[in-house]
Amino acid sequence: MNYLQLSHLTVAALFAVSVLCSVAGCGEGNVGGPVTIVNGSPPEHGMLGVTFGEPPQALIIADVLLDGPAFQAGVEAGDEILSINNEKVESADDVLAIVRSTKPGDEVVLRVRRSTGDVEMQVTMGDFATIVALTRLND
Repeated sequence: MNYLQLSHLTVAALFAVSVLCSVAGCGEGNVGGPVTIVNGSPPEHGMLGVTFGEPPQALIIADVLLDGPAFQAGVEAGDEILSINNEKVESADDVLAIVRSTKPGDEVVLRVRRSTGDVEMQVTMGDFATIVALTRLND
């Protein structure tokens, strides 16, 4: 392998890590992440397509991926997650545990608090490949 091929490979690897971090997060504040790639396989659990701030402030959503599963259900930045499937959540770890127990296509009931009051919505969980594609389109 020559220097040019190696540098292209390095750039591609850094881009892939960057996309993974922006999609599913390299920090604990991101729902659906941190992502663990096992034997070259992406995660198989469902994904919401939302992030919390760093460090997570309560369960307030910092960002919603445009056209992602949560966006399509009506979730907005600033919403505070109260429960998923009637299971009260008190930390980002609680949310992550529930999200990781789902599969793409599963439907969950998300209850959030916003300035106008509490809202309940049904979210169809997304898959890793779709979240990556949407992130690339929205960058």
